[in-house]
Amino acid sequence: MTVRTLLFIEFQVLVIVIIVGLFVWRYWYQPRQLDAQRRAQIAEVVPQPEIAKKEATVPTSAQVPSVRVSGINDVGTATVERTRVVRTSPGRGGVESLLKNGDFSSGIANWTFWRDAKLYPYLIKVVKVPGPTGVRNVLRIENPDKRQVGVQQLARVVSGGVYRLSAAVRSLAGHDTNTLFGGRVAFYLQPQKEFEIVWMTEYNQWWRRELIFTNVVDGVATVYAHLGYGNVATTGEFTDIVLERLQ
Repeated sequence: MTVRTLLFIEFQVLVIVIIVGLFVWRYWYQPRQLDAQRRAQIAEVVPQPEIAKKEATVPTSAQVPSVRVSGINDVGTATVERTRVVRTSPGRGGVESLLKNGDFSSGIANWTFWRDAKLYPYLIKVVKVPGPTGVRNVLRIENPDKRQVGVQQLARVVSGGVYRLSAAVRSLAGHDTNTLFGGRVAFYLQPQKEFEIVWMTEYNQWWRRELIFTNVVDGVATVYAHLGYGNVATTGEFTDIVLERLQ
């Protein structure tokens, strides 16, 4: 066997290895990377070496997350949803939130793109809409291809703290309580479970929801708001995203 033949065989083997590597990257590694991003394990999170030294405690029955739900129509009047009403307007003035620019009054400042929004940033925009107190900014997400599209922000929290996560969301795709909407706002900090609020159905009026929970880990949490939950194509708006400590 000549040297030229050996070189040709080695070249063929190299080409095969490259093709196999590209196939593995595209159909095995990349999907798992996207799934990891969905769990909000983003590279931007500040390293937390102290977490391993702390033992997470299991919440007691008094610490089980509770949800309060309300609907808010375009003129700011609370409407009954599941018999419980929170009489607030979409803009919760005076609340000291751990999140900056949760009302998007400064555009997209302090927020970064989450998951597929990094590849398709044009699906995210801040627009002005009329409200009960005048024109205000809201985050509009267009999701025609059923992608996981959203924004995220980091917030430092402490173990044992009781927090309230809340936001106002509405659908622009219509009003059909039998159609899945899939808007979501969530709080994530390992190793505890993710705390989430989901707007399940298409509802074209501002619908405010909140979640009260006990955090059991010291560190920097990721709070993100997005569409695409349930693999749904739709358009929605988010505003007044608030994370506050109650204790």
